[in-house]
Amino acid sequence: MIIEHKKLLGANGQPEAAQIPWDVFLAVQSQLEDDDAGDHFTEAEVEQILEASADLENGNIDVFVPLSEVKARFAEQ
Repeated sequence: MIIEHKKLLGANGQPEAAQIPWDVFLAVQSQLEDDDAGDHFTEAEVEQILEASADLENGNIDVFVPLSEVKARFAEQ
């Protein structure tokens, strides 16, 4: 999603905030409220996500499936 915005700079010249059109804000707010992030995963799925995150942090990349293989599996369906 690309959001048209205006950067608001602080006294040090670095970006401090972003200003977006009101209708865009309302659309994003509505989408976030509808999402209820966190309610979409079962406990088992959360465990799998945490395990995958730990594998990634520990460099265990051999446990992951290459994207090309995932795409091939979906193409077969």
